[in-house]
Amino acid sequence: MPGEGGHVDEATRALWERGRTRYPELALDLGAFAAYLRTRLAGELADSQRELAEDLFLVSACLAGVPGAAEQFSREHRASLATYVAPVVRGAHAIEELVDVLVAEILVGADGEAPRLATYGGRGPLRAWLRMLAVRRSLNEARDVARHARLEHRLFTEAVEATAAPEVTFMKARYGPDFKAAFRDAMGALAAPERALLRLHYGQELPLTELGAMHGWSKATASRRVAAARTAMLEAACALLRQRLRLDAEELESLFRVVRSQLDVGLSDLLRPNASAR
Repeated sequence: MPGEGGHVDEATRALWERGRTRYPELALDLGAFAAYLRTRLAGELADSQRELAEDLFLVSACLAGVPGAAEQFSREHRASLATYVAPVVRGAHAIEELVDVLVAEILVGADGEAPRLATYGGRGPLRAWLRMLAVRRSLNEARDVARHARLEHRLFTEAVEATAAPEVTFMKARYGPDFKAAFRDAMGALAAPERALLRLHYGQELPLTELGAMHGWSKATASRRVAAARTAMLEAACALLRQRLRLDAEELESLFRVVRSQLDVGLSDLLRPNASAR
């Protein structure tokens, strides 16, 4: 095991070298890797743990925030996560959205908690640990479908009622049900990647830098992608209102101003995972 005071024994160095050979593009410092092992493994390294050098190296790099590590993790394990949740979560869009949320929880954390990857103890292959995590998460997701539907209905209602501006008050009284239905349907009609971006950024408050790291984007690219998803949702809601309501141009523009203002007010509350506790 790594010694105290900066000394690194040969067994730890050998693990680090194996990991560096597997991931030469990840600049993980030997000292950081040794410190990671001290928090995960007690006593001498077991033979089984010596076989996990590549897994331990990648996990350590992700937790240390090494550039490219999160992207490598996503590239290497995203497809497997989709396979693990597929037997429980039906539909390609639902699977893709849940995998996005899973990757964010694993690499970044949710609701102020540490990344789930920090709980990987190095006692077995990373893929086995990810399978257990993904299956448990997908089962919880399946059980929560009805609760989430009720919660979304309440949140949409709250979003619509979030402001007391006279114009909004009038529009709520006259077009409230149409407004809520358009808001709900617009979110549901988004492509899974766009919906996932909104959930991760607004619901789980994932910063743009970390959202970009998950996908190999710069912060500017992540910002553009989120803005595009938000615009797509807004345009879809307005298009639905135009189709469903027979209003003149002036009335439509007034209604669209309300939609835009309510999207600004309600999006974070709408998508926040722990909103049921509020």
